[in-house]
Amino acid sequence: MVPVMTDQMRRGNIARVCVEEYCELPVDKDGFKGSIPDIKHMIPFSPFSFYIQRKLFIQNMGHALVAYLGKLKGYIFIWQAIGDPHIRLTVMKAMQNSAVSLSREHKVPLDTILAYIDDLVYRFGNKLLEDTINRVGHDVKRKLSASDRLTGAARLCMNHGIFPSNICLGIAAAMHFDRNIQKERPERILEEICLMQQGDPLKEKILEFYQQIENRVNINRMMEEAWDFNQAKAVC
Repeated sequence: MVPVMTDQMRRGNIARVCVEEYCELPVDKDGFKGSIPDIKHMIPFSPFSFYIQRKLFIQNMGHALVAYLGKLKGYIFIWQAIGDPHIRLTVMKAMQNSAVSLSREHKVPLDTILAYIDDLVYRFGNKLLEDTINRVGHDVKRKLSASDRLTGAARLCMNHGIFPSNICLGIAAAMHFDRNIQKERPERILEEICLMQQGDPLKEKILEFYQQIENRVNINRMMEEAWDFNQAKAVC
């Protein structure tokens, strides 16, 4: 990720671009012909769909949740929102649900995915990026679509016996993100964009959270409810 470049950072070279220290290049192992070159930080992997889903259902999903929950609490920057203990724990629980699901789906060791989550949460808190809630959360309908970061991650969790209550809260928050999305009926968004049908437990939980937001229920209490609901489902 690239921070906002200040005049001081460009001093001596106006074309200079600075990046964070993160350095990993996953590539599709099956796409090579002949021997694979030994390139530092390059990770050939098959099936590559694991890395695509890891990016979408963990990083992108978690980033979106930070934005949508942060908006409800009035934050401006991503680093402010992830610094909120309630938001931080909600996002981590959501990403951990996805991590377990991805581990089961692709037979990848869970501890490596959890380490990736810890690194992401640290990176979200980087103040130098100056990433805003509005930038990360924009284009809500696309991000709510059935195969994208939120609904797609929730479906993956359901496929592996995990009820993603924290992601459900994030989807409900997304439907309050801006005026354009708020004009839509929540049922229509869930049915036509998320492709959730009547009786879908995801739809029911999202609508429950949506109504609580409408009724101005304390957002911290809602996040705590999401944690507890997730634990209750896991026990069952």
